[in-house]
Amino acid sequence: MLKDMNPDDDYEKLLKVVLDAALVDFIKLQHPKNRNKKYLEEALDTSVELFFDPEFRFEYFFHQDEPQRKYSLQEVLIKLLNTRRISMEKVKQHVVNESVSYWWDKNFHDIKVPAKVNLAGKVFYIVNSKQERIDFENNKLYFASKKLGADRVFFKLCLKVLIVESGLEFTDEQLDIFYKYFYLFLKINDAFPTLKMKDNQNELD
Repeated sequence: MLKDMNPDDDYEKLLKVVLDAALVDFIKLQHPKNRNKKYLEEALDTSVELFFDPEFRFEYFFHQDEPQRKYSLQEVLIKLLNTRRISMEKVKQHVVNESVSYWWDKNFHDIKVPAKVNLAGKVFYIVNSKQERIDFENNKLYFASKKLGADRVFFKLCLKVLIVESGLEFTDEQLDIFYKYFYLFLKINDAFPTLKMKDNQNELD
């Protein structure tokens, strides 16, 4: 949605730059390793307010015909998209979708797969294998644990174990959806150590 904007004058170009930067802040600063400074914490909070608080107003952007009235996000988008109406719910969903897409598709920071894991009070051991399966009798998870993207398989198998142990029932489609958001919850909130760091520093792309 934001990329569809084609501002004509310098004022509109500046507005678009601010929105683009806010979207990047909202997405990338969600991971705590990207917020190692106070101003970065504040940048994330500001971006959340900008996109999700209907009372948010831009501090330094005023209506050109009403110099005392500050722009809201909706008014800025209407101006930039050259339209009369815009659905803010769709805007919010677009921002969320961009965040999910970024963290789901960028798979270069895998979560480290442990040698064993506790699931429902049992210790399951991870076995590197070409075949993907769960051995409930011997409490073992078999999958290609050394490959890129192994963390996704690992957490999906963990979820399957938890579902069985809980006596719940999920369709394959429901499991895929739940697993995706569960994985992103762990990854973005830095619940487990990652395998790769940028320039050996505590910052992720």
